[in-house]
Amino acid sequence: MADSAAGFARDAPGVAEAASVREGEYIHVYEGALRGHDEPVRILSLAPEIETEAAAEAFSRTTNEWKNINTQPNVVSVYDRGDEPRPWIAVSDVRGETLDTMQSELSVTAAGTVISDVTEALRSAALYNIAHSDLRPSQIWVVDTESGASGLVGGWGIERAVRTAAGDTLATPYTAPELLETRAADERADVYGLGAIAYYLLTGQSPVAETDGEGLTPPSEIDGSVPSEVDSVVLGALAADPADRPESVYSVGRAVTQALTAETRQTAITDTRSEQRGEEATKSGSPEETGDSGLSRRGVLGGLGVAAVGLGGGWMATQTLADSDTPTTTTAPDTSTREPASSNTTESAPDEPSDSGPLSGEIRIASSDPTYGVVETISDAFREEYTEVGFELTRTGATAGFAEYFVSGDSQIAGSGRPITPPEVERCRNNGFEPVEIPVARGGLVTVVHNENDWVGSMSVERLRQIWSPDTAPTTWSDVDSSWPDVPIHLYGLGPSTEVFDVFTETVLGERGRIRDDFEETERSETIVQAVSQDRRALAYLPFVEYTNNRGQFTALALREPGAEPVEPTIEHIHEGRYPLIRPLFCYVNMNDLQRQAHLQEFLRVCITQSGTDRIPEQTGYAPVPASVTEQNRATLDAATEGEYRWRQ
Repeated sequence: MADSAAGFARDAPGVAEAASVREGEYIHVYEGALRGHDEPVRILSLAPEIETEAAAEAFSRTTNEWKNINTQPNVVSVYDRGDEPRPWIAVSDVRGETLDTMQSELSVTAAGTVISDVTEALRSAALYNIAHSDLRPSQIWVVDTESGASGLVGGWGIERAVRTAAGDTLATPYTAPELLETRAADERADVYGLGAIAYYLLTGQSPVAETDGEGLTPPSEIDGSVPSEVDSVVLGALAADPADRPESVYSVGRAVTQALTAETRQTAITDTRSEQRGEEATKSGSPEETGDSGLSRRGVLGGLGVAAVGLGGGWMATQTLADSDTPTTTTAPDTSTREPASSNTTESAPDEPSDSGPLSGEIRIASSDPTYGVVETISDAFREEYTEVGFELTRTGATAGFAEYFVSGDSQIAGSGRPITPPEVERCRNNGFEPVEIPVARGGLVTVVHNENDWVGSMSVERLRQIWSPDTAPTTWSDVDSSWPDVPIHLYGLGPSTEVFDVFTETVLGERGRIRDDFEETERSETIVQAVSQDRRALAYLPFVEYTNNRGQFTALALREPGAEPVEPTIEHIHEGRYPLIRPLFCYVNMNDLQRQAHLQEFLRVCITQSGTDRIPEQTGYAPVPASVTEQNRATLDAATEGEYRWRQ
């Protein structure tokens, strides 16, 4: 039965206040506040009338997926979620307009940026095998920043999942046809959604055709100022058969933004669009709930100007070992003269590929522990073919690696077990170059207990969060589950100076550094291994490689998302994206050096290929990246080599 906003706030732990914004058939939306959180939030909850367990599990599953990509680029931030009095999620109360409610027009620069930002959000989610599956104008926010308009993606398939679980269908002009058959969503459904959003931005019309996706009028025929090169990309993304669409959202987003900025176009899109918009009907769905009536909206692409729009890599948390700031250097045989550090200009032309002779030069890499073995493995593979290229590998902490080597230009590549931070990116730019992000392997975070712990066989991510949250901080196992023993929980973990700490707190608790302060912390994984192997009441978190290196000394718990089966931490599950706590490892590359140095370009090509092979798990213990990431890495390399890449948070 229905309840009031005040009643919801009273019964929802952590919610201080709530005011109703919209009460749809399946989802209720509130504006409100959380206890201990200064900023206002927007709260989405399952409608109280929806009482099926399947719908509640669908809501919890999709909101948990949203939380897992919370820190990825251009994703609306998640602050909290809960299950009482019914499943809910609290997200940023974005101060901007959604595409369907915009009252002003966007320039081609801004439209290209929004498409690029949406692409980055979808691309980052795909790295975790998460598809939005419900992309539409009401799910995309446009906010003003110092550098201009920026796009943020919200929603993340919650309503579609709940409707499907309740036996209903959510169909909008932006819905991929296969989703109407309740088929599982994958990245190609988001390719369709991105194509539909691009069509809307470029034409001011929803992509409604007379024959279910076929026969759409090309965007350039609706508005002559839209470059014709866009037509095949957008219409290809809107193919009815998923097999006929491009494989990745990145390839679509990049092609569209490149075409939009290929030449100066100053013809304004006129108000004659208002006559074209008419009264298109939605395929289905209630306007008051979805926020998308299906009617063509006001044209959002206006007054065309020019600016380079490139797709950045974004930033993601990664699996790590301890972040030691004491550097060690290994130098491979060097047959060349060391090249100077990067200058602050990008005017030098890149080296031509060496068809007339062997590649030569030097590659200097500063890497933290987690990525060091991966970089070393890839460097060995490269040297098998290119013997005239010298290598200098420096082992250091991520912070020191960025500050003392990469930002200064002393190394062309930084290997990091944590994401580069916005201040570090700013320092790179102040020194005249853009850092290019390449995921090179996948690791994970593993929760372990004593081998004689016979009461915990698996654990939900939500329960793991409850154990480690400073808001709940249970002290006994029975505080977590009444069927478990009434004995103390002894918690162990890597401390704040390590990269693993940053990753664990951000991934599990939603905020870097947010964690209860009464656990036994250490900077060394070996200390945790020894403690858990001797303490029957222990619970700890460790990087996946430490678990594999110490098999038999403790038990790793299978983890489960809401509504899903528990998943064991294995190389295969991490590679496939099935294990809940996955994080990629990265190499960051100086784009100036990359544009000028043919041997560095070739090294990155080898790196991208090798990072998807069995050589990675065989020699490092990490999982290789999946084929979709390899494809995206190649597109990133192409963009960076052409100077079109820009990192975005």
